[in-house]
Amino acid sequence: MRFAITALLLAAAAPAQEPWDSFPSNGHQVERTGSPGFVAVYGEEAHAVLTSGDKRPQAVAAVTTVGKGRAFAIAHNGYLSVKFWQEESGFMQHALRWLRKDQKPGVAACVTANPGLESLLREQGYTVVPYVLAQLQDLDFLLLEGEGPRAEEELQAWHAWLIDGGQVLAAICPWGWQQINSRHGWELPRDMAANQLLMPHGLLFVDGYAAAKQDGRFVVDVDTCRAMSCWPLLEKLRKRGGNKHSFTAQELWQLEKTLRGLPAGEQSFVAPLVASLPELDEASAPTPDSPLRAKEDAWTRLAVVALDQQLQKATANNPQVAPGAHAFPGSVPKKAQRVTQVMSFSAAQPGWQSTGLYLAPGEILQVQVLAGETKGWQCRIGAHADKLWHKDRWPRWPSVSRSGEVSANITSPFGGLVYLEAKGKQAQDLELQLDGAVLAPWWQQGKTSDEEWRLLREHPAPWAELQGQYLILTLPSASVRELDNPQQLMDWWDRVVKEQFVFAGEEPPLRPERFVSDVLISAGYMHSGYPIMMHLDVAEARKNRPAVLVDLEELQSKGNWGCFHELGHNRQKPTWTFGGTGEVTNNLFSLYSGEHRSGITPWENPWLQNQKKAGAAYLRDGADFAQWKRMPGVALLCYAQVQKAFGWEPISQVFRVARDLAPAQLPKNDAAKQAFWIRELSLACQRDLRPFHAMWGWPIAESLRQDSSLDELEEWMPDFAELKR
Repeated sequence: MRFAITALLLAAAAPAQEPWDSFPSNGHQVERTGSPGFVAVYGEEAHAVLTSGDKRPQAVAAVTTVGKGRAFAIAHNGYLSVKFWQEESGFMQHALRWLRKDQKPGVAACVTANPGLESLLREQGYTVVPYVLAQLQDLDFLLLEGEGPRAEEELQAWHAWLIDGGQVLAAICPWGWQQINSRHGWELPRDMAANQLLMPHGLLFVDGYAAAKQDGRFVVDVDTCRAMSCWPLLEKLRKRGGNKHSFTAQELWQLEKTLRGLPAGEQSFVAPLVASLPELDEASAPTPDSPLRAKEDAWTRLAVVALDQQLQKATANNPQVAPGAHAFPGSVPKKAQRVTQVMSFSAAQPGWQSTGLYLAPGEILQVQVLAGETKGWQCRIGAHADKLWHKDRWPRWPSVSRSGEVSANITSPFGGLVYLEAKGKQAQDLELQLDGAVLAPWWQQGKTSDEEWRLLREHPAPWAELQGQYLILTLPSASVRELDNPQQLMDWWDRVVKEQFVFAGEEPPLRPERFVSDVLISAGYMHSGYPIMMHLDVAEARKNRPAVLVDLEELQSKGNWGCFHELGHNRQKPTWTFGGTGEVTNNLFSLYSGEHRSGITPWENPWLQNQKKAGAAYLRDGADFAQWKRMPGVALLCYAQVQKAFGWEPISQVFRVARDLAPAQLPKNDAAKQAFWIRELSLACQRDLRPFHAMWGWPIAESLRQDSSLDELEEWMPDFAELKR
């Protein structure tokens, strides 16, 4: 039905008119609020009116005309706040005037009640009434904020109303909507009400984070806005028969981003674009040896996006193999035996529960329930959860892991290690028989003997797991074939994790942390989260040495700053981490583990040693706190000096105090967090640390200056000359 609507609209639409005369002129600045997302602009009447400040910009706000009606979409609901509506020359006022074609304000309704916004609309001259579908024809203006899916009958009424002259303003943070609503099984293109309405008209809220200019503002640029529209690119594609040389890399990337956001069934844009793309095969697929790059391989990357939409439909009745899956995550030897395993899974165990099984690309995992019910459980195929769509280089398929409900037959075009995960209160203990996968090298703490390991490490799957009590390593099987000491190794890693929890004032976890190595990750060299992701160079054997992650001798003597650092991120708490210290307070755990597991004195840690000259220069130049917050190495010196003098216990004590604060006692802003840290650390050290922090440039709040409990303590100051040694 919606495709028929699209055809009707295209036939009824007036000639395209550029909207930029109604919006602020070139150079106008719009403050960024929160982390806005993007709007895909692909309809014949659709135009971007505000773009991001990325090196490859995308639309943050866009408009379209629909018959007699108009729609405006902006990718963050923060723009509905008072400060963006009160300014007469502001961006949102321009949007309102464009929507109503400079006519007088009419009757408005918010689909989801928003008293604050309703007051603002009244101030603008609108008559605001409750939203009632039966009275839709009495409305001039409709505001959408992020509602869930609407019934077909309501959508039909919206479309007819819009064609007849309705005005729609949609303000939504799309990535935030997806995070919140994924628990319902809702998908951004298909189930967000605004997308259901706007998609047939060439606008769609899509995932991603929009970067602003350095000062935190978006800047209006009409030429960039013109370049955001994909309709002219589609027309050029139709006229020139799919000649990739007719397009710039930026244009192809714009097509790629739009195609990725749209559902595969969209007919006006996706179908003709996909029909013009080359067929992807093993030779052109992204692999570690032949990565696809944004500039040189933009046309092929478009084909990857298109084929990925088909691969998402793969089922056990229609299994598919992704080109390139043989290279990553990897195929299995042709003669590898497919096995039958009976396994039990505890509903009380959070996180991914390993099976020691690997499903080959395109093959079927048969699942038989022996006890319990599968309701509330998910099956995951693949540990490599990071998505690489936004990266300039794709050394593998950008999304290779699949998860979904546990069913009788499960498949994945990419294959991967098999996991079960209890999701929600409905899950109960489960016993399954799993057929059709191959065995992976899988060492389990307290279960695998040395004798068993010598056999298990030869299992044919390309990926292996070493499962300790508090940490699980996922790494290439080749990296563990010669590993003789998994017990000692994982005891060492378990102690790293447990000690960091104890230092942070927390109980050791029921859910083990996970390290997963990948040929490329979504951000940085490593990143925190579940799992903690890292590049393959730490997981692959080196010349004459084991892989970094399993080289116990090296770990015991040198530690691993990066791994300690990411585990520290997982322990960070906002109570004692303020703006500028996101890459600082986690490194307290790097120093802590370096000392406790590798015998490295914190003040002499090589990473910290490299910061001391910069710290001395910072103090010599006047200790500008704004600079301190931009220099994580220098900032860490401030914490390390306290540790050097008083040890780790006072810092751990502050963590415990923070842990036990009631919600009403938690510091609400950066100034309060700084004051909390100085006060509690002073009390824990039994020294007045206000002068010390002032020396480093920290602002000392008036409440701290008047704190009599600190006045009773002896002032402390270290020997700053030690920074020069």
